[in-house]
Amino acid sequence: MRLSWLALVVVQTFVARADAAVPTMPPDAVHPGDRVVVHTVFAGATVDSFEAVILGALDAGRSSGVTVFARATSGEALRTGVAQGMSGSPVTVNGRLLGALSSGFAFNKEPIFGITPIGEMLESFAHPDQTKSGDPSTGMAGPDDGPLATMPRWGAYR
Repeated sequence: MRLSWLALVVVQTFVARADAAVPTMPPDAVHPGDRVVVHTVFAGATVDSFEAVILGALDAGRSSGVTVFARATSGEALRTGVAQGMSGSPVTVNGRLLGALSSGFAFNKEPIFGITPIGEMLESFAHPDQTKSGDPSTGMAGPDDGPLATMPRWGAYR
């Protein structure tokens, strides 16, 4: 659990700086074989890094966006694999922020993982709150006025 929170803090730091100072890279600028660096925490509170190689990208369309896939090629990730607590870890290419580690595959023998592009994350900050305070959301079973229906959107966390 501590690993997840620390990874979240690391990616929030990169996202906050991505607006102003950190150069970013769109997913269509990387190609299979390109090298990336993942910044994460394996133990304690020390940020560590490991290298990976791009395998390709999958564009799931408007509903899910693009996921870039990579395989770890160095460091502790070769021994431990990619853990769920690494989600949110920044992924860079030549000092440019590509995105954040967002998915892994349980019981996979290879340390393969998915990367959500930074452009998609920054775009989520730009969306205004679509609901009015107190309005219920509409789910499959009709209006939902439970606690999740009125959760603040990403913009509230900036």
